[in-house]
Amino acid sequence: MKKSIYLLMMFAGLVFTSCEPLDDIHDEVDAELDARPTVGTAEFTLTDEDYEFLNRDYGNFDSPEQAGDSIPRLLKNKYPVWGKGSLATVTFDVYNPAVKVGSFVSYEVTEEEYKELGFKYGNFDSADDMIKFLNHKYPEAKTGDAVELTYEYYAGSTSTRTTTYVFMNGAWEEAVTLERADYTAMGESYPNFSSRNDAIEDLSTFLKLEYPYAEAEDTKAVIYALHIGGGKTVKQVEIFTYDGAAWGSPGSVVETTLQFGHDGTAWEPDNTVVYILGPADFTFISDELGDTYDDPAWSAGNYNNFDRRFGNPNYWSDDMLVEAMNILLNEKVAPNAEEGQKYVMVFAIYNGTAGTEQLSLIKQGGVWVRN
Repeated sequence: MKKSIYLLMMFAGLVFTSCEPLDDIHDEVDAELDARPTVGTAEFTLTDEDYEFLNRDYGNFDSPEQAGDSIPRLLKNKYPVWGKGSLATVTFDVYNPAVKVGSFVSYEVTEEEYKELGFKYGNFDSADDMIKFLNHKYPEAKTGDAVELTYEYYAGSTSTRTTTYVFMNGAWEEAVTLERADYTAMGESYPNFSSRNDAIEDLSTFLKLEYPYAEAEDTKAVIYALHIGGGKTVKQVEIFTYDGAAWGSPGSVVETTLQFGHDGTAWEPDNTVVYILGPADFTFISDELGDTYDDPAWSAGNYNNFDRRFGNPNYWSDDMLVEAMNILLNEKVAPNAEEGQKYVMVFAIYNGTAGTEQLSLIKQGGVWVRN
């Protein structure tokens, strides 16, 4: 009986002394779980309330870059506990995507150039002549390139003219350029606009006054200065079309989508593409790596998953998965991906039960590595 009591006391002592390290282990596990960021994914279109939150009174952005700078504040407000690895795909409206003036040069046509193009009298005498010259002089012009062209023009008599042209939609367009007095007449304190929407509204009226005899379908390209903040001003081009009653900028809004990722500190525009492997992808990997990893490759092609049971003949290690994804991305999914492109590869696995895993990769030095 005494022995039984001693044994019982020893057993109780073991129980009570063993509880302390178990509590410590539980605390460590809880702390580790608490430290892990909450990872989420979202996909949504901005509402009127979202635009209002971002102080966008017109329900759109002036450019995708402006949206990229603004939307992270909204995401922080919508998903305050989400952390590193979270992704949000956001759709929004951009007002008739702005075209910035790129190269802007002043050029005067020389006597030799008139002769070279067959203008034997040393002047132009039709609107098509200047376009012909520009196509010859600037064969590799890009959208937004502008030329302030000075030339001799004959219309009963010869005079020197200066006209600005801008390259838009694959062709040179005669452009209207604004003087400081024009901005003043439109109520601006400085020779620029502070909002693209305001610019379009005022320029529609300006063109109506400048071209009272315009006909339906006439178009005008207007180069104007836009203040973008931080003491910076850029030149932009807006194409206006006359509908018979008013000048308007066609294609008022364009729906645009950007993806944002959380880097552990803040949201930022992110180029990550999520790719889910299908049966054809497993077959492709099986064929490509059959000679290198006989059993694992056969298993992947046969079962359309990666075996993740360590020690099993069909086991796929982390390094093997990276190798397989490199082949899949380079040869099938994204052969022309640029440096810095990110992919999250989602794939089926078997580890005793069916499931999925994902592998985050980024292209660096022409190779896909873990991100």
